[in-house]
Amino acid sequence: MSCELRIMDKYSEIKRKIRAIATGSAPISGEATVFLAEVKSVAGAKCSVQLDELVLTDVRLTSVIGDDKKQIVIAPKVGSVVLVACLSSSLNNLVVIQYSEVDNIIINGGANGGLTNTPELKKQLDKLTARVDGIIDAIKNAVPAVQDGGAALQSTMVAQLATIVDKEDFSAIEDEKIKH
Repeated sequence: MSCELRIMDKYSEIKRKIRAIATGSAPISGEATVFLAEVKSVAGAKCSVQLDELVLTDVRLTSVIGDDKKQIVIAPKVGSVVLVACLSSSLNNLVVIQYSEVDNIIINGGANGGLTNTPELKKQLDKLTARVDGIIDAIKNAVPAVQDGGAALQSTMVAQLATIVDKEDFSAIEDEKIKH
């Protein structure tokens, strides 16, 4: 038998076993099986997927059952395709093992907020540094006048400070899709 024929036979056998699992007609004894399915919904660390006409619920997004606050939970995008592993002979022990599209990632429960967008953070910190430097320059270069009660000093500082218009905006530095 040629190598190509044996590979085709193996693919046919895998396809047959997946269909048997999906329809519940023939459990596989002790073998882990994988199949592609479409994500229908995501809630917490579980999702529902559709395999042909069959909707499978309670598909885990973490490989180990336990405290989600100590794991990485990768949530697939609804409508995307995932690779699901069936870890038992029935369809009650399913876990997503690969994703075509990811909606968000939560590390250790996400209590510390989103990860920073480092290039945006650097850009905004550079603006803040420029503003602080401008204020320092305005103070250093303010020109006092004799016997005016500080009016000249104030007007030169106000004029120099008015040139600092590029204000920082830190609203875009957090990536809400990845929480840690």
